[in-house]
Amino acid sequence: MWAEGFENLCNQVVLVAMQDLRRANNRLKRDPNAIKSQALYDECTNFFRSDWKEYFTELDGEWLIKMSLMDKATLKQFHYNVGAEEKKRGGRPKKKKEEVKQ
Repeated sequence: MWAEGFENLCNQVVLVAMQDLRRANNRLKRDPNAIKSQALYDECTNFFRSDWKEYFTELDGEWLIKMSLMDKATLKQFHYNVGAEEKKRGGRPKKKKEEVKQ
């Protein structure tokens, strides 16, 4: 039970970092000289490119950066396409139950 809670915590850390990166990027588009936004942007990209990120997720850091910086319309289309592919395959693959050792 604690493992599930730990996994949820790790997922939330990654999601918050993605949100922070998106927010910093949007602020930098409005004001390229925003020092705090530049610092947050650098901190988030460094996190996704670091070995430290591996403790939280197995996903590729560059992919996470790319997904964070997508505009909402592109991101929505990406989710739609992924959902359509899953539907063609008959849904998400189900996890196999571990065989009981005797």
